[in-house]
This record gives sequence, structure tokens and C-alpha cells, in this order.
Amino acid sequence: MKDHLLSLSDDDLAGILEMRVEAFREMPEERQGEAVRVARGLIGKGLPLPVVWAGVEAAARLLPDTPPPAHDAMSAPRVREFMQSQPKARRSRARRRSPPNEVRRAGREHLHRATQSLLEEARRARSRHEIRKMRQALLKIDQSHLRRSLGKSAEELCFEINNLLRRWASLF
Repeated sequence: MKDHLLSLSDDDLAGILEMRVEAFREMPEERQGEAVRVARGLIGKGLPLPVVWAGVEAAARLLPDTPPPAHDAMSAPRVREFMQSQPKARRSRARRRSPPNEVRRAGREHLHRATQSLLEEARRARSRHEIRKMRQALLKIDQSHLRRSLGKSAEELCFEINNLLRRWASLF
């Protein structure tokens, strides 16, 4: 039966919907085409017919309350007048630019200081729980990001991180 309904024209399917769905009969004719498309979509998904009828019923109750779709809202006279009255927005290159050099430099310095302070704290770790805590913190450091951001100065930091991790490896 469902395959038969899919092969019907929109007018024939609308006739069946008129017989089965009460809310469909109450819809304005210009909106019935949308309900037919809903029914065709539900049938195409292989849903049982009672579900299709209920879906069309719900759509028929909702569609009259919604305004008909605007085909090209930007070409409406009020919208065109508003757009013409507004000053043209210049495309700002500042949005697409990367942060200024001093901001990037400050970020690099902060990353370097934070990594150095973490390494100093890790060197001071003596008890097992302190070493475990520092080991976890050192493992979380993204060394490739350090190398990308800091360049040559990152090499000695990464070397020291790896040395500490190797030294502590026998403890765990």
C-alpha cells in the first residue's frame, strides 16, 4: 500500500489525505501542498500509515499558524530600503590578522616561564607522591607545541623534561 501511495500524484495523495486526516480538510488549499510533501516524506521513510496520518495531522495543525515561506526575504522593499540606509560596512582586515607580535611574544614568554617553573618544581620533588604529581604534569606538556612556539629554547626544556621522565620511569 505504501509503495502505491508513493507512486500517486500530489492531487491523488491530497484526495486520500482529505479522506483520512480531518485537519487536512480544514487547511487552506495553498498550504495543502506542504502537508502532501510531509506525507510523501514520511511514507518514503517506510513509516506505518497510522504514523503518517498522525504526522500529517500534526503538520496540518501547525502549518496554518506559520506564515508562508518567503522566497527571497532580502528582496522585500522594506529590507532593501533598510540595507540602502545603512552605511556600507567595510571588511575589517583586523579580524583576519593574527595577533600583534608583542602579544605573541608575551604568550611565548609566558609559556617559557611556566614550563621552567614546572621543571624547577619537578626537580625539587623528593617524596613518591610529589614525583607522581610532577610526572603527570610533565606528561601533559605538549612538547611539539613547545618546539613550534619557542623554537631553539624549547629544545633544552624538552631535553630536561625527557630526562626527568626517564629518571622517574624506574619508580613506576
